[in-house]
Amino acid sequence: MREGKEVHAQVIRAGFRFDVFVGAALVDMYAKCRSVDDARKVFDEMSWHDSVSWSALIAGYVQNGHADETLRLYYQMQANDVKPDFATMVSVLPACAYLGHLQLGKCIHCYVIKGGFELHVSVGTALVDMYSKCGSIEFARDVFDKMAERNVISWNAMIDGYVKNGYQNEAIAIFEQMQVVGLKPNSVAVVSALLLCADVGALQQGKSIHAYIIRSGFELDVSVGNSLIFMYARCGSSGIARQLFDKMSVRDVVSWNAMIAGCAQNGHGNMALTLFQQMHQAEVKSNAITIVSVLPACADLAALQHGKEIHASIIKSDFDSNTPVVTGLV
Repeated sequence: MREGKEVHAQVIRAGFRFDVFVGAALVDMYAKCRSVDDARKVFDEMSWHDSVSWSALIAGYVQNGHADETLRLYYQMQANDVKPDFATMVSVLPACAYLGHLQLGKCIHCYVIKGGFELHVSVGTALVDMYSKCGSIEFARDVFDKMAERNVISWNAMIDGYVKNGYQNEAIAIFEQMQVVGLKPNSVAVVSALLLCADVGALQQGKSIHAYIIRSGFELDVSVGNSLIFMYARCGSSGIARQLFDKMSVRDVVSWNAMIAGCAQNGHGNMALTLFQQMHQAEVKSNAITIVSVLPACADLAALQHGKEIHASIIKSDFDSNTPVVTGLV
């Protein structure tokens, strides 16, 4: 932001402040630096606005979580007789998704078709995401199937849509189909697929994804490693989960939580308690999820003293007002 403001000062000194292209770039810069107020101030000072400057401001608001204002600007843009372009669509559709405005999303979809924007992969992906988040998974799949071009983000959006709407088997099928058509799933898609396998207990499919992870070199990604541990533990293969955990070069609190929960859920209470102690020795700070994961191990083992020690740490860490933690204690 500091460098951006220095450039802005040079823009003013050089007399470029009223140039529409420079203005749009400044709006975009301030928005991406999370200063929407500065972006709006630059926009309001511009002598005139084209679709690029409007789209930059609209994108800035949606990227910074102001969905309502995004839609207001969209209406204002049209009231000023400026036609939205494909970049505007890509920004407005996520606002509809966030607010659950299905009807407005459908109206924008009509505008997309009339304007010939449906051939843009980013617009198609935004439509898939909007319909999925608004609970219309059939519409999302219809848009996905009709897309002339799909990239990794498009496939991820469809996978994520099935996940969020409770269609786990369809999501796994899409993940497999993605590879059949020659597209390499990225780490985001891999994590989603592993969590799905964990939810439905699909161990064999999880192993296939594990093989893909090794081939693709994703095993060093901490989030992928955590998801593998979680998948194997949830599928009853806590031994494989432990092997993966021991091989991890970097472990975060999620890694420890996944392993502790896996041991507790598979009847290895002693191992869960040992891991909990090792976690503290490794100076990794536990969170509420850690506590919720380890307390069942104390219950299964009738390890009252361990439970009391954890209770003391809960009070010290101010987790004693956390409902799942208190439920675990009870």
